[in-house]
Amino acid sequence: MAISTHQERLKKFTNLIENNSDSIDYEELRRHCFENGIPDDYSHHRSIAWKLLLGYLPAKKTEWQKILGEKRKSYEQFVNDFILSEKVYTQTDDHPLNPAPTSQWNLYFKDNEVLSQIFKDVKRLYPDISFFQQKIKKTYFSNRNGTCDIIGRAALTKVKSCEIVTNFLGVNKVKDEKDKAKYIKDFCDQCDFSELIVNCDDQEEYHWQVIARILFIYAKLNPGQGYVQGMNEIIGPIYYVFANDKSEFNEHSEADTFFCFTNLMSEIRDLYNSQLDLDRSIGIVSMMTKLNNLLLKMDNALYTQINQNQSIKPHYYAFRWITLLLSQEFDLPSVLHIWDFLLSDTNRFDFLIKICCAMILLLRDDILNNDFAHNVKLLQNFPDRIDVNRIIFHAKSINQPI
Repeated sequence: MAISTHQERLKKFTNLIENNSDSIDYEELRRHCFENGIPDDYSHHRSIAWKLLLGYLPAKKTEWQKILGEKRKSYEQFVNDFILSEKVYTQTDDHPLNPAPTSQWNLYFKDNEVLSQIFKDVKRLYPDISFFQQKIKKTYFSNRNGTCDIIGRAALTKVKSCEIVTNFLGVNKVKDEKDKAKYIKDFCDQCDFSELIVNCDDQEEYHWQVIARILFIYAKLNPGQGYVQGMNEIIGPIYYVFANDKSEFNEHSEADTFFCFTNLMSEIRDLYNSQLDLDRSIGIVSMMTKLNNLLLKMDNALYTQINQNQSIKPHYYAFRWITLLLSQEFDLPSVLHIWDFLLSDTNRFDFLIKICCAMILLLRDDILNNDFAHNVKLLQNFPDRIDVNRIIFHAKSINQPI
């Protein structure tokens, strides 16, 4: 792209975001994002644009201060309720071995199981870049001193857990030493969450810890869905964009990420509902069917080779493409560029299907001339030799309806 054209794009986008009017022309912003993407030069531009495209900010700028203040205050309350508040387990009818669903101890252990999975997932976010492993100043603090962990509260270690259950069993005068030993062992095996402890300075935490906190709060507020593997890949790009905003918005990147992630999940939550896997009208099966149908319209020979000659089901490759919005198929800068188009598409997420179809079409010669094993590997590991701008251009050339 010529320098003058690039400078014109920057100027145009700056005028759209930073104009002196009371409102942003949302439709013009959306159209500009979908036609050209968002310039990488100013991280604040993408941060504001995504907040608008995800319905977090209204077009009327005079309302931003009030809305942002209310949202960020709400998120702080969520942190206090789910993270920093201390549960006091003093009920006489509740104890660490109580299996009842209403038991606070039972809930505590379930929370830690969710956290354990979240931690494992967020630690793997984009290992090729150092950002998520970098430390930042803490925003939320526990009233407690001592070891800090992922969410600002101490997870039970095995030793501490055994002390608690031993005291409990002592209070209840369990005299049979064999029974006591068995209870203690079973309990300690159940609540060994020592991997949740992260030694760090009381004033600092890692970026991935922040993401874990957001996902945990989301799971607590959405018990019907909870946390599902893959959500970490969806929230990663959003947080990265907001945390790298060079304006004052950076200070509230955690709260802003939470609400934008929540809005996005409200649009794609059916993709994460396994109960809908057999329903071809909605959910992930519907999206993969749309992709297959579009491929059939665009290239019958390629469709036949993949689906009939080699029986390569879209579950083998397109399931991940679609549920993760292509966040694992490309490096992070490319993912951000692709999402500019996905989020500004008026028919979300039709353009996602077109991008996926374009990816397959661009592999046409390879697929037609190779066997099942090669093609499955090719589709599951999309080659980085194909530039993402070429994919987007090809996707835009697809005029067939979804």
